[in-house]
Amino acid sequence: ASDVYKRQLYDFYTFPRPVIVAASGHSIALGVFILCCADYRIGVTGEYICQANEVRNNMDIPTQMMEILKDRVSKKHFYNAVLHGLPFSTVDAVEVGYLDEVISEKSLMKAALEKAEDLATLGHPFYENTKRYAKDETAKVVLDAIFGSEIVPKWHSGLVNN
Repeated sequence: ASDVYKRQLYDFYTFPRPVIVAASGHSIALGVFILCCADYRIGVTGEYICQANEVRNNMDIPTQMMEILKDRVSKKHFYNAVLHGLPFSTVDAVEVGYLDEVISEKSLMKAALEKAEDLATLGHPFYENTKRYAKDETAKVVLDAIFGSEIVPKWHSGLVNN
């Protein structure tokens, strides 16, 4: 992903007010990362999947995206979801940590708007402060990975500049 998209994910992840995503179909690759940046994620029932398929497609998951995945994906499902790149139905994606709720396609926008109205009642700056405290460590790593000079240890070959 380009630096613009990486920065946009960071902005979604750290936005001071609740971010709600209404996923009307598949969430694959960047779609999964967007889900993981949001504060509340609603998917729809049907033949849809959520999948971080980068490793399956012989791609690295950039540090900033990996940190966000580590923050949102259930530890129980992390290896299958991220390292093995397995697809999950939207129903199973709730337990994995990609989604918070799954409803009918017909109800999606109504449910998203109702959730947004509800979360909009949360006090400001109290929501922002709590979110910042909860996500500060991950947010710093994400920001450094986007804009800092990143040195990553490679197994069996010392340090490599990426």
